Amino acid sequence: MDRVYLDHAATTPVDPEVADAMTRVLRETHGNPSSIYAEGRAARAAVDRARDEVAAAINADPGEIVFTSGGTEADNLALRGAITARRDERDGLVTTAIEHHAVIDTARDLERHSRVRVDVIGVDRYGVVEPDAIRDAIRVRLYKGGHMPYLRPDSRRALALDAAQTYAAATHSAPAAAAPRQ
Repeated sequence: MDRVYLDHAATTPVDPEVADAMTRVLRETHGNPSSIYAEGRAARAAVDRARDEVAAAINADPGEIVFTSGGTEADNLALRGAITARRDERDGLVTTAIEHHAVIDTARDLERHSRVRVDVIGVDRYGVVEPDAIRDAIRVRLYKGGHMPYLRPDSRRALALDAAQTYAAATHSAPAAAAPRQ
């Protein structure tokens, strides 16, 4: 019987083309990209090219692309950065009980040491997050800022889209365009 790998959230097999490109860089470009010597400048150029390519692929600005060593570091950077950037406007964050420990642990650390209010949304017996609970938590957070979202409780997709639009309105950033699924 063939095995089927289902833990792609933890790690995903590397595409052969990506592995080849990484191997080439690891063999040929070994300088410190923060240094001024030739090998370092070559490494910096490789990082900058990669950043430009990723940005182009997702229609972002290269300055918005941050490379990390993995998911835990990325979770920490995202949560701590968001809290720091919006400290004067927001007092906490909302997450779910089924979130990865890297998110929950970081949220709890922020709660203990940075006076961040953390709301952890539970799940039903099937492990599904109740959209109304998310809506209510977002409403409580955003009402403080004078913006009350309107959410259509009959559609989970609408909840996600409205949450993105609500976040965008609250943070003055544009959400990615998304068409509702049928």
